[in-house]
Amino acid sequence: MSAWTLATEVRRSPLRWWLPFLVAMDLLFLLGQGRSWIGVWPLASARASASSLFLAPLVAAGAAWVASRSSDPGVRSRLVGSARPRWLLEATQLGASCLVGLTAYLTGVVVAAVLTFRTAGPGTVWWSYVALGALLVVDAASLGHGIGAVTGARIGGAITAGVTTLVLVMTLANSVNLVVATVSVGQEANGTGLVVRAALSIGLAAAAMTASTVIDRSPPPVWTSRWAGVSLTLGLLLATGSGIALASGRAVALVPRHPPDATTCVGSSRSLCVWPDERKYLPELTTMSDRLSSLSGSGLNIPQHMVEEGLAVPPSTASFSLHGSVWMAAFEMSMDIQIRTWGTQWCLPTSEAAVNRIVIANEEMQYWLTVYLAGPQPANVFGGPPDIDAVAITKFATDGTAADHRAFVAEHIAIIDQARCAD
Repeated sequence: MSAWTLATEVRRSPLRWWLPFLVAMDLLFLLGQGRSWIGVWPLASARASASSLFLAPLVAAGAAWVASRSSDPGVRSRLVGSARPRWLLEATQLGASCLVGLTAYLTGVVVAAVLTFRTAGPGTVWWSYVALGALLVVDAASLGHGIGAVTGARIGGAITAGVTTLVLVMTLANSVNLVVATVSVGQEANGTGLVVRAALSIGLAAAAMTASTVIDRSPPPVWTSRWAGVSLTLGLLLATGSGIALASGRAVALVPRHPPDATTCVGSSRSLCVWPDERKYLPELTTMSDRLSSLSGSGLNIPQHMVEEGLAVPPSTASFSLHGSVWMAAFEMSMDIQIRTWGTQWCLPTSEAAVNRIVIANEEMQYWLTVYLAGPQPANVFGGPPDIDAVAITKFATDGTAADHRAFVAEHIAIIDQARCAD
């Protein structure tokens, strides 16, 4: 199959008219659910990869629609009379569907890279993440092509392929790690897992190209049904074996990333260290470090060093995760500080009123410290302690004086200390 043959098939494929719609859907997913990933290469790459989850059912439906044309009387007669083997014709048709789907997917990858380039730290797009998303697009096209070619039903085949792919994506995306939907900068793609995913895609494509030849009772022009059956069997075995390896965890998609030789840190008396990829957060982290330093001597046990999860640090060093938001990092820091200050052992008083005072004081302290470090709770961060006045605490944390904050800490420490177990 030459590039010219593939280009000709793309020009003839009805799926080419789907391309603007597929691109629009990819960009809608990429940009429509928060943009905290912009400026961090691994997060941007994972976001672009995850858009394939959204594209997959659409690509499968489109591929099934195109493949179902083989059942038309005129097309069938041309297939039987063609000098080229049936599998090659099917491969060309499947390749065109894959190319259209990958064009839409890679458009989103380019947009993610352009938006990230201005503020990102060292590095580039993580192509291993991009490859996982591309393989899912190929999987979807193969599944859709196989369903459309076997059933010969345009509308029914497209609906079946789209719904089947949607169900598979929803049920297997996390357990099998079809793509990198969520990621920490402390992780990277596993080479073995990527090879197994590629084997799964190859097996599905081989099965899709030969399924209709095996089921179709009319003799193929060159390739015999026996050899088509062998290819179908091998393809299914390869896909099944790869799927089992992925589902059993023998080929995990993500593994811990090797920490860099030099971390990126801000602050002196209270230092915060992150992966170099997180450079865009340094101004906010500097402010957080200064505010942690201002609480020295307040009665809170604040560690001198706090590092992002995954960095090589002594076991006793506090760690946090950014999750695309310094507010979530501040929340984890506040939890760590509270545990270090009061420990994890509590001797609650028997009075229900006293218990409520301690619980509320603990929640108020945690929420105040989070807001004091990172500012008001962002609109895309949902939830919060149910028993406190979050609005009042936010106003106090942002507008209160240093003396007010120390008095707040001392008051709440006195309440919470009532619940500490004796040493």
